This record gives sequence, C-alpha cells and structure tokens, in this order.
Amino acid sequence: MRGHGAVNSRCSLEVLIDEACEELGLDPFAVRLQNMMPPYSHTINDFRITSNGLPECLDKVRTASRWDERWRKMPLGKGLGLGCGFYISGSNLPIHWDVPGMPQSTVHLKIDMDAGVTVHTGAAEIGQGSDTVAAMVVAEVLGIRLDRIRVYSQNTDTAPIDLGSYSSRVTFMMGNAARKAAEEVRRELQQAAAAVVGGQPELFLFQDEMVFDASNPSRRVSFTDAVRKAMDHKGALVARGSFNSTKMGGDFKGATAGLAPAYSMNAYVAEVDVDLDTAQWRCTKVWAAHDCGKVLNRLSVEGQIEGSIHMGLGQVYSESLEYRGPNLRNPNLLDYKIPTSIEMPDVETFLVESNDAEGPFGAKEAGEGPLLPILPAVVNAIHDAVGVRMHELPITPDRLHDQMRLQGGWKKPTPLGKAAAVAVKRGVRRP
Repeated sequence: MRGHGAVNSRCSLEVLIDEACEELGLDPFAVRLQNMMPPYSHTINDFRITSNGLPECLDKVRTASRWDERWRKMPLGKGLGLGCGFYISGSNLPIHWDVPGMPQSTVHLKIDMDAGVTVHTGAAEIGQGSDTVAAMVVAEVLGIRLDRIRVYSQNTDTAPIDLGSYSSRVTFMMGNAARKAAEEVRRELQQAAAAVVGGQPELFLFQDEMVFDASNPSRRVSFTDAVRKAMDHKGALVARGSFNSTKMGGDFKGATAGLAPAYSMNAYVAEVDVDLDTAQWRCTKVWAAHDCGKVLNRLSVEGQIEGSIHMGLGQVYSESLEYRGPNLRNPNLLDYKIPTSIEMPDVETFLVESNDAEGPFGAKEAGEGPLLPILPAVVNAIHDAVGVRMHELPITPDRLHDQMRLQGGWKKPTPLGKAAAVAVKRGVRRP
C-alpha cells in the first residue's frame, strides 16, 4: 500500500484548505502558492526543503484543465477540484540504531573479460522498476547499452546492505549508490584508455560504447578494449558505492520523523460527474503533474502516476473494511471492491523536472507521492459539482445523498468574490 498514513491526513488537510478558501472567497491555487515553502528552505520543525517544482505543477494542471474558464462555472452535477501533495525520497531514519554508520544503500559492481557489467543490490524489485533504474544509472555513467548489464537484487547470499523497498527511497538512495560504484569503475577505465591511446585520463568521456578524449575525439577506444586493458594482470574490475544522507533536523524528540534528503511535489485537478437522481458519481478526467526531480524512466514514472490514481480512486469510490463484531465481512476481492478499468478516468500526466542537486542525475521519488493528491482533488471536485462537502471516505452514493439532504440539496457553490480575483491577478506568493 502506498504512502500509508500520509494519504488520509493529506486528504483531510487539502479539503480543509479548500473549505477555508471558500469561506474567505479566495482562489485555491493562489492560496497554495502563497503558503508554499520556497526551494532550499527549512520548515519550522526543521524539514529541509531542497528542490520544489510545485509552482510549475500548479501551472501545468491549471492551464490544461482550463480551470479559470470552468471552475465554479460548469453545469450542476459537473465540477473540478484541486489537490496537492508532497512525499519523502526515503526516510533519513537510521533504522539499525545498534550499527552506527551503516550505509542506507550499497551497490557492488563487477566487470569481467566479456565487458559485461554485473550489479549487485539489496534493493528489492517489487514491480516498481528498481532493477531497471539501477541498470540505467550504471549505463549512463559508463556510456553503454542496457543489454550489457545484469542486475542481481534481493539475494542475501550476494547482495550488499540495503534497508529495503519502502518510503520511496530506492531511486534516490540506491540510485546514488549505483552511480558512485559506476564512477569508481569509470576512473579505472579512464586510466586504461589513456594508456592505450595517450592523453589525460580525466578528459576521457564515455558514450555509445566508446571511451574517447574530449580534447581530441580521434583518440578513442571501445568500451570492451578499455575493460580488457584495465584488467591486465589483476582480473575482474570490482567497485562499490554507498549512500548515507547527512544529519538532518533538530535535537528535539521526534525530530527525525518524516525527514528525508528530498521531497517530491505534485498537483492534480480532477473532473467529476454526479448523477443528480441517484447520487452516483464518476471521476471522468484527471490532470496530474508530478515533480520527480529528473525523469530517469518516463514510462515507469507515468505508470506509477496512473497506478496511484487508480489506487486512490479506490479509497474514494468504495474501499472500506466492513465488520460485524470481530468478523471482517469483506475479506476478499469479490466483496472488497476496487475500481476496474471501467472506472478508470482519462489521465493526462505532466512530468516536472526540478533537478534535485542531491538526487542521482537530479531524480527524486515517484512511487508513493503520486497517490496523495487524487483523493482530495476528487472530494473538492464533488463539492464544486453539487455543493456538498464530504468528510468521510469512501463517498458512496448513499453517503453523498444523505449529506445532500443534511446540507440543503444540490447547489453550485458561490463563485469567487472580488478579493479572490485580485489575489489571482497579482499572483500572490509567499515572500
């Protein structure tokens, strides 16, 4: 389950922000920009914010959804809603308190006579694509094809220490470790290439299976020949890379909880359609913008976003554990309802690259963070559609109908007042 604990509290906060915006007559986009932490700053409880692509995320979804033309102006039963979120790129918590200095991630690299590269990592591939990320990082550093690389993960006989696949930490922490290991090997190969064709080792670059002198590209050698030269009289090339985030936070109790070396940012706009006769509703379109620092694998990141939207919609549509006394009434996927492909809306994704200075090639997380905004975006969209404010999930037709009766029937919310229009025009931002 993605983002356990953070998802529901984020939904509550985002819905409360929208309620406050409505009472004050303010635009939800302007208020979020006003209260956003700027890049490279610290929160009051010592969270360190590095890169922050939230302004661009908000701009992308606002433009694509035609928010200014359509929000509060659509027919009764149709509405738009905004939701934002952020998530950690791995916990800074040491986990193994009794072993000070233990790396959060370690990668071992081996290159043998066939110039094939073997990557050993303890980061578990659970379907999120971490083996591919490890291979891509190494391939980028060494300028080689992916088919040269073999990744061996989650094997405790051969894998070095890694804290596990949780807290969206693998790309950031394992990726940095893989990059360091590959850079260690690259230095040996630079020396070997210089010994073959002459030149200064530090000037040699790696691209398209070749190692060449940047000052004189005619001085070049194939990657395979560079490997064989580097192996002369000593055998296989072996390297290791590790990652440990620096100490963060204050010294107060609980200071380490929630701290991470970087945070992803995101903003979604959801469109819903509510049947005024039955209170059945459906999310028909989602515009999703996610700041993952640098996109290492576009297809994978887009898949994570779409999967997160599907998972989040399940929590809003129908997912709930039903008990009769101590007995669970819906213990299987027949009775515990999750959305099918029919309920999945059209999704338009925008990948924002803020290029975090500490991530591998600038990357941040994209595994759990994309789940957070979809829940409040849908809840806020339902309010825009029919004027009913929901405070309980899932939003079943029965619950929506009951709240409609308590809140006085279906009605469109009041449009923005003059104060909001001024705030939007001036582009109110936090100093």
